[in-house]
Amino acid sequence: MSMSNTLKKILIPVDVDKPAESLLLLSYAGQFAAAFSAELLLLHPSNTAALTFTQQTRRVQLLRAM
Repeated sequence: MSMSNTLKKILIPVDVDKPAESLLLLSYAGQFAAAFSAELLLLHPSNTAALTFTQQTRRVQLLRAM
């Protein structure tokens, strides 16, 4: 079985507080995903136990802006 048949999703940690690093990581991850026809799943790790709706919305907006 080839790798392209098994790799379907790639989880990428994205820190919206460090956009330059995140953009570089997304660039590499996008190329990697394209090579395997895989889907990228973005994860924003947070030290906060729970985010308010407003905080969640802001994080989503930052991710979409990348």
